[in-house]
This record gives sequence, C-alpha cells and structure tokens, in this order.
Amino acid sequence: MISRRTRSRRAVGQNAAQPAAAAPRAAHSIRSRIDAAIRRRAHLLADFDCTACRVVNGAADDLPGLIIERFGPVLIAQLHAERLAMSESEARDACAYAADALRASSVYRKWYPPHRGTITPQQRAAMSAAEPWIGVAAAPNVTIVENGVRLVARPYDGLLAGVFLDQRDNRRRVAQRAAGRRVLNLFSYTCSFSAVAAVGGAAATTSVDVSRKALAWGRENFAANGLELTAHSFLGDDARDFVRRAGRRERRYDLVIVDPPTFARAAGAGRVWMLQRDLPHLLADVLAVCERGALVLLSANQRTLEPRWLERALRAAGAGRRVEAVERPELPADFAGDDDLSRSIWARID
Repeated sequence: MISRRTRSRRAVGQNAAQPAAAAPRAAHSIRSRIDAAIRRRAHLLADFDCTACRVVNGAADDLPGLIIERFGPVLIAQLHAERLAMSESEARDACAYAADALRASSVYRKWYPPHRGTITPQQRAAMSAAEPWIGVAAAPNVTIVENGVRLVARPYDGLLAGVFLDQRDNRRRVAQRAAGRRVLNLFSYTCSFSAVAAVGGAAATTSVDVSRKALAWGRENFAANGLELTAHSFLGDDARDFVRRAGRRERRYDLVIVDPPTFARAAGAGRVWMLQRDLPHLLADVLAVCERGALVLLSANQRTLEPRWLERALRAAGAGRRVEAVERPELPADFAGDDDLSRSIWARID
C-alpha cells in the first residue's frame, strides 16, 4: 500500500513572457543567480567523493520555482509552475547555462504539480523518454558516488530519479552507526539507506516497500557496491502490516529507519496513508520491535509539520519506554534556505 513518500510538487504552467526590452537584462540576472548558486556549492561540486548535489535551490537561490540537481554528468531540472518566476523558455536557457558551466552532458526536465494526478499524459511520456530537454541522451542508469557509496540514479524513469539528495547527510550517519546492527528500513523506496548500512557493516538489513520495482532497484544499489545479499532481505509489503507481524513473531532490530510519504493510496486496495493520522500508530508498533538501545531515524517532508511534531509523536509512542533524542539534523548545505523541506530526528530507545 505505502511506498516511499510523496512530495508536494508544482507542475510547470503558462507564464507570461517578459517584455522584449527587458529580456536581455532578465537573462543576465538569471545567469548571475545561477553563477552565485554554483559558487555557494563549489566545495560539493569539486568533491570526487560526492558526485550528486542540489545546484539551484529555488527561492533560496533567488530563482523561485526552479530546482536543478546534479547526478554525475546529468542535470535534472524541476519546474514548479505556481512558484516559477520565469517563462519556460527562460528556465530552459537557465538550465542550458548551468549545464555549460558544469560541463553536464544533458538536462532532463520534471514537472511537479501539487497533485500528481494533474500531470498530463504528454508530460508523463516526456519524463520517461531518453531524449533530454538539453544535450545528448544519458544512459538509463547513472551511478553516482556519495560519501564513498555508489547509488544508481535514473534520469528518465518518470518523476523521481531514485536518490533523494536531502537525505545525503542522514545516509552518512546511517553508514557510521550501522556496524553490527540489525537494520529495518521502512518505506525503503530504492533501499539507499539499506545499501549504506550494509557498506557500514550492518549485521543484516530488511528493506520494506510495496513497490517491487523499487526493491529491484534497491538490489542494483547493493550490486553497485559489490555487496552479497545473504544477510539482506527485500520485502514487498505494507509497512504497517510488516511491523505488526514482526512484533507478533518477536523480531527485534537495532536500527530502524522510518521515512514515510505524506500521502499514499494503494491502487485497488482501498487503503490510504496520511502522515499525521497514521504515523503515530505505526510508531507504536515500530518501538515494539526495537531492541533496548536501538537507534531510530524518523524523517518526513510535510512542510506544514511543526518543527518538533516528529519528536512528540515518537515520544508519545514510547508506551513507557525511554525515548532520548540523539540528534536533530539540519538539511545538507546545498539545501540551505529551505528549512521546511524535510525534518528528521535521531533517537535512542531504551
């Protein structure tokens, strides 16, 4: 029923063209802001151990509605119509300028509407086509490096590329804290948290997601790092159902990752996941399968959440167990200026 997470995005729409006399000046201004955004991320862009980052972060870089992310030699542009402060042709010129500055081989375009159902069939087809918006066609799989771990991105596999860059620092923390632990990764999507945990020496990982396609992608992330699958399982299941069964079977975990969607509906299943309604109930079951001293990473990207809502939900689910906040991570540096994008907390369960 529940896959990884649904982000609130905005699709590209019709924007009034700039007056002809103002166009050269506007183009110069946009390029100047692209240059400034690239300078802010110079340390990341020069890091051979990190070949993916957010290059332009919308309004935080004074370019509302335009997001540009780098995945190795490929750039992916996100256009958010209701916030986009330029025409689509200006956005294309801006992305071409960024591609030239970063020596990227191609740029792929994504539409992020408030509701995915408003994406047109033509837009969906374009987001699954090998033909790029700018440049030459990329390979279907692009392997990036992040903190020494290899992850597989897909620039034209639909709306999402398979690696959420806002979780980069949390993946590093998982790798650092996973040694010898039994790891449970709920809403695992392409299992990037599981892969970094395995690289970090986890005793075992269990990845749970309803999408078998995502889990197959997760196995590719393991293969990209030369990891054997003997101690690692990939289960196509509803996170709530899995955790309840695990509790009945007295399974226990030392590190649990919970990164759910804001909203999800299972086709034909009649079940709907709503973060603020359903997460507290799920957390009660999660804590029941936590070994004493277990670490929990809880993350969500619902912008309307109060800053400490996740922490309060986790403590309320404790049912007498001690829940100690270990860390309240900030977003990576390339996401600075958009503090409401996602929130996360690390906690120890005793």
